Amino acid sequence: QKGEQKGKTISIDGKRKYIVNGVAENVPDNSSIKFEFVLPIQQCFEDNQWMVAGWNHFGPTTFIMLRADESGDKVNAKIKNFLAQQDKTVDDKTISLQLYKNMYLYSTFTKGIADGGRIEYVKLFSIIAIFILLIACINFVNLATARSVKRAKEVGVRKVIGAPKGLLFQQFLAEALLTTFLSVLVAIGLVFLLLPSLNTLTEKHLALNITNPSLIISLVCLTILTGFIAGSYPALVLSSLNPITVLKGSLKFKYSHTVFRKGLVVFQFVLSIVLIVCTAIIFKQMNYVQTKNLGLDRSNLIYIPLVGDLAKNYQAFKYDILQNGGI
Repeated sequence: QKGEQKGKTISIDGKRKYIVNGVAENVPDNSSIKFEFVLPIQQCFEDNQWMVAGWNHFGPTTFIMLRADESGDKVNAKIKNFLAQQDKTVDDKTISLQLYKNMYLYSTFTKGIADGGRIEYVKLFSIIAIFILLIACINFVNLATARSVKRAKEVGVRKVIGAPKGLLFQQFLAEALLTTFLSVLVAIGLVFLLLPSLNTLTEKHLALNITNPSLIISLVCLTILTGFIAGSYPALVLSSLNPITVLKGSLKFKYSHTVFRKGLVVFQFVLSIVLIVCTAIIFKQMNYVQTKNLGLDRSNLIYIPLVGDLAKNYQAFKYDILQNGGI
């Protein structure tokens, strides 16, 4: 099919005719650059004279490939005052290059410096993820500490036969790390299972590339950190139990341990309430946007911009579409 299309003549907006010189593969769904066809840049200048009238206008995004021996910082230093040199009326503006890989997340600029964009959403969701992870860690700490009563005799017997405190601490911490590692495996499995449904619901094309080395390293580090945070306190409590008190059956936790656990519960509920309140506020805001009366009936309406010769032949176009009984 590609070979058949090459060399054919097509008309764009009824203004000019072009010969197809090549046909590209379909652009992947996760690409940030979408296009239906590619024309020479000169065509854009001819149709938009404002783009060539002085240096105080900003045209299409420009992509530049630097030589292997050149750096972006050096080029930025050379072109920083380029606009002022060309036109004194734009001396308060500067230009600079941005790495292509940073373009998607950092698309907002202030005085030529990238200072925001989609990265704000990444930071927001990262904070929410940290809150949820903290709640999970606190849950683990409280449950593990509560279950320590059942393992108290085990600790007492092992200490009587000579097990040092450090060895017990390492054992209980290793158990917490193993639990965290298994939880990560289950989480990855759930992501692969539920991601297609999420993509369908949100009309996005998210993907989890589990073979990415940076992702693997991040997951391993996060797993170790989470396991250590969640398991260190229960391991410390269990390894510190007095064997004589435990074997006598009169186990009692220190007052400081009780206060600490109660503090964790309060902190956990505070985080949960904050997340619930934020979710409720966002839901109400979105519901308001969707249900606000705009003064017109939006149902069964289609908006079609009039481009090319369509604007000149509006009445004929309107007459033709009104011949359809559904319009």
